[in-house]
Amino acid sequence: MVRSWWPGPKLRVLPHNPLGELTTLADGTPVRYYHLTVTNDRKWSTAHNVRVLLTNIFQPAADGSWVDRSFGGPLQLTWQSPELHEQYPSIGPDYVSDLGCIVKGRQFGLTPYVIPNDFNGFVGPNQSIRVKVVAVADNGKSEPALIEIAWNGNWSDEAEEMGYHLIVEKVTGQPGARANRPSSGLRRSFPIWRGTIDQDHYSPEFEKRQFCCIHCNVFAYQYWFGLYIHYPPETSTQFKVSRCSHCGKRTYWYDGRMIIPTQALSERAKEAIEKGDYIQPHSTTTV
Repeated sequence: MVRSWWPGPKLRVLPHNPLGELTTLADGTPVRYYHLTVTNDRKWSTAHNVRVLLTNIFQPAADGSWVDRSFGGPLQLTWQSPELHEQYPSIGPDYVSDLGCIVKGRQFGLTPYVIPNDFNGFVGPNQSIRVKVVAVADNGKSEPALIEIAWNGNWSDEAEEMGYHLIVEKVTGQPGARANRPSSGLRRSFPIWRGTIDQDHYSPEFEKRQFCCIHCNVFAYQYWFGLYIHYPPETSTQFKVSRCSHCGKRTYWYDGRMIIPTQALSERAKEAIEKGDYIQPHSTTTV
């Protein structure tokens, strides 16, 4: 009777490190791997025979919506260093799964254990996909996570620079909803236009996709990712970072509030918005 009321594991899937991990192939070619973390919020309730399943792949259509280009059935993603880990582990502490990798000179590809003939989990230059993944155990499963992967076709061995070129982030909303982010030009020089704008719409705001950057005063797309404690077991925090697609500088947020730069600097940006002293891209393209 006690066992029947004992809460089961509570699994979550989230990006492990948005900048990926650089290593090399046997022939010395650079390759960057991107991972997912499977977290069990009830670590005292072990999840048995866990696997991370890739259930759907979405590609952008011409009208900005996302079209399901799925394959025959769910595919299990490999665990990090699969040759060293069992395929169906039991999870109390966090566990790391591969999401995909990009080899220098090639395209990005997802990394399931098995790749069927109709598989389209690849991202070429100036392309993007969204994938739906879920962690499944014998005694529970996570909520589905929607991950977007976008690449502008450039490569860098430096993690920060590569972070401007290839974006891996968790997104919210319905999988087939219209794309709401510019892309492909993750770092570029924009034509500019000056004028008055609505302060409430363009002021920096937590998790807003576009706002007037307080560093460069450019109305630009912002890339968001979380911060993690990289100490076993790795855990997520309430800290988040937004990175401006125009100047590349970052703002740091905690519990929904901007903490770096200081709020005083943010007020200076708001004054610039009220005066119309800002720069806005003429247009953006959709990855």
